[in-house]
Amino acid sequence: MMIQKYKKVSVIVPAYNISGYIEECLESLLQQTYSNFEVIIIDDGSTDDTWDKIQYYVGIDNRFKAYKQKNQGASVARNYALDIISGEYCMFVDSDDFIEKDTIAKIVDSIETSNAEWVNYQFNRIDINNNRIPSKDYAEGFKDISDDEKKFLFIRDVLAEYLVGYEVWGKLYKTEIISKNKIRFDKSIKIGEDLAFNMTYALYANSIKCIDDKLYCYRMRSDSVMATNDDILIQVEERLKVLENIRKEYKNEFNEYFSERFYQIYLKLFFYSCSGMMVEECVDIAGKINDKNFLAYCKMAVNNKKNFYKYSIYELPVIYWKYVYYIQTRLNNDIKGKIYFALYDIYCKIRGMKTIDKWII
Repeated sequence: MMIQKYKKVSVIVPAYNISGYIEECLESLLQQTYSNFEVIIIDDGSTDDTWDKIQYYVGIDNRFKAYKQKNQGASVARNYALDIISGEYCMFVDSDDFIEKDTIAKIVDSIETSNAEWVNYQFNRIDINNNRIPSKDYAEGFKDISDDEKKFLFIRDVLAEYLVGYEVWGKLYKTEIISKNKIRFDKSIKIGEDLAFNMTYALYANSIKCIDDKLYCYRMRSDSVMATNDDILIQVEERLKVLENIRKEYKNEFNEYFSERFYQIYLKLFFYSCSGMMVEECVDIAGKINDKNFLAYCKMAVNNKKNFYKYSIYELPVIYWKYVYYIQTRLNNDIKGKIYFALYDIYCKIRGMKTIDKWII
């Protein structure tokens, strides 16, 4: 049964030189079955006719409001919008994507009927022919994250592992939580600003409802290119920067027991970023990471081997402990580690197994 309260939803759309897609995005909002919403569009200094197309929707529907700023990036544009929204809930839609016509109705119904403080919903990928391609399914169900343990486990085992996505699109937030805790996008982060926002929001939210409806349509752009190792290094560094930037806030919110386990989230995010790479490639990237805390976190992990059974990805604790120990050994030129892995390589060869330098993360 759909809700009858019809609380106002603020939809934030940053736009920059997106003339070819902005109309489909805004049209999908215009066609929503839920009526009590506002669309805040921030033109980030477009030099094409994006602004003209935005103005058309502003002219035909007073729920659409547009603002222009000099080009400063999506984070600044979103922060501009967060300062002026008036809805009790807010959501984000990228200007080259669109949403299904019943999206707002379904997610408001979900947050209201579950009494959650956050909603995550599924998405379809959209190819160059506008065909919907089913995506990887996210986690489903209601998750209580009201105490330190539940919150820590959600951030470490769900959010960091991309089980609700890193992106801010595909989610519904309570504006009060954002405003009260001054949650904003970090403009110093170029890749991973969405993850930083979600990790911070998770510190203050007490619950999240994850629904199975595929309501968001994420466009796969034909101008994308294959990532190089240098690109991956930048991505890894930016994601780890996310954690370093929120570490103080994290430690203020968690008790000492979970605060000391910050390194577990850090390493999970590192391994997820390196997923699909050979271990040697991972070592190469780790050696280039400009983060003074990286080796310190590796040492904490190696010295707490038993904890890998509680948090390692895909329930492979010994393997992921070896990954960390191998990286630490290579970067520190550690004699004890070299002896350990020389013996382990002999063991692998006797058993007909791949030696660790041939493993894929």
